[in-house]
Amino acid sequence: MEPQTEKRVASTRTKKRSRSGAQTPCPHCDKKLRGEKGLKAHIAEAHGDGK
Repeated sequence: MEPQTEKRVASTRTKKRSRSGAQTPCPHCDKKLRGEKGLKAHIAEAHGDGK
């Protein structure tokens, strides 16, 4: 049973998360994020807002 477990774990690492829930638009670019927390992090990292 060990090889099946390793295969399953490896396959979940390569899957990308769905972004279908992204609703919050960035006021500085065209990117949409899933929430306010993600938006604040994006703005700080991508647009240099050091608040």
